[in-house]
Amino acid sequence: MSNYRAGDIIRLTRIAIGMTQEELCDNICGIQTLHRIENGKVAVKRDIYYRLMEKMNRIPEQNYAVCAGKNMELLEERIYFEDAVRKEDYHKAEKYLQIIERKADDNVVTRQCVKKMKALIAFYTGKITQSELVDTLKEVIKMTVPEYEVYYERGYPFTEQEILALMSLANALDRNESYEESKKIYRMLLCCLSMDYMTSDSRIDLEITIMRNMANTCTRIGEHAEAIVIYKKALDMSRKCDYGRRYTVLFAEMAWSMLQEIKSGQRDSNDTKKAEQYLRQAYYIAAARKEENLMKITERIYWDAFGRKLD
Repeated sequence: MSNYRAGDIIRLTRIAIGMTQEELCDNICGIQTLHRIENGKVAVKRDIYYRLMEKMNRIPEQNYAVCAGKNMELLEERIYFEDAVRKEDYHKAEKYLQIIERKADDNVVTRQCVKKMKALIAFYTGKITQSELVDTLKEVIKMTVPEYEVYYERGYPFTEQEILALMSLANALDRNESYEESKKIYRMLLCCLSMDYMTSDSRIDLEITIMRNMANTCTRIGEHAEAIVIYKKALDMSRKCDYGRRYTVLFAEMAWSMLQEIKSGQRDSNDTKKAEQYLRQAYYIAAARKEENLMKITERIYWDAFGRKLD
């Protein structure tokens, strides 16, 4: 879970909505106080923070907590829920969701998180359509950022919960073949994360995930050259941060995009050897990390591309 610098959140939100320091601090605090808060020279008092956020139409309550609730057990239940979803055990995920709903408090951030979970489970279990999922996820975002679309072309300091909800929306749009809107959201999120207001390593993890998802979208619509550029950036970031678990997927997906370009004549066939090398690297890293599922995926891509097993 990410930590945020309150002063950065206030400053970046103010800039994003086009408000001056004078306008924001009027009847709340002195301009020098606001200046010092925004620059991290003084801690913001709770009542001033609330009033500043409300004036910018930003939800102030529990703004940086996700499912904190009245009981920290909720955080544990959320982890179990997400693990069940990753394993596609939706029956178990629904059970954890019921526990979360029963224990959760009524602040808007918790309600936002729960509504997103319910929408995803409803889709995965066939209770709602892809289009209904998109509509619901848009409602989820608007619970805390009603006009999120206006920030497609400019930065906005979304919280981690808002970023995760927007990522879910972009993925749903991608599955709904609304590729350009999906890419707009990914670009917006990368712009958001470049503003550097998160203090934890999760910012880097989020950035790599977003780049990978965006590259996958590019691949689906045949923009393989752009996808490869994005994959390389994500790999460079993974290397610098020693995110070994990311290498396998990124190498394999980049190799697949290269092979598609070669197949369509957009890339020199001499690069086939490089693509094969990437697949081998992906496989050996997965093997070293004992990630059997990723080993099988890489083997399948290799077989489809070269008609033989990895040796």
